[in-house]
Amino acid sequence: MRKRQCELTVRLTGEELHTLDEKVKRTIFTREEFCRRVLAGKTTREIFPPGFPVLLLESRRLCNTLHQLLEKASGTSSKAAQIVCAALDEAHLWDEKMIDVYIQDEYRRS
Repeated sequence: MRKRQCELTVRLTGEELHTLDEKVKRTIFTREEFCRRVLAGKTTREIFPPGFPVLLLESRRLCNTLHQLLEKASGTSSKAAQIVCAALDEAHLWDEKMIDVYIQDEYRRS
C-alpha cells in the first residue's frame, strides 16, 4: 500500500506551471517533493553551480592561510594583527554566505 493515499489535483495557468517547473529545475527535487517541502515549510535551496566545490575549497584555504598569518602577526605589531584579523573575519563571512546560499540545512556540517 502507498504511503500517500490522498491525491490532489491543482489547476495552474501555463505561466504558473512554467514558474513552478523553473523553480523545481534549480533544485534536486521532483515537482511533487518540491511542493511537499514548501507545504512543510522546509527550505528548497538551489543546486550549487559546477565550480562551487572548488570555490568553497579555495575559500577554506584562504581562511586557513589568514589564520596562520594571524598567528605570526600576533607576535609583532598589533596593527598588522588587526588587519589580518579583519581579513579573516571577512573571509569567514564570505564562506558562511556561500554555504547559506547553496547547501541544504540538513546537510550542513556542524
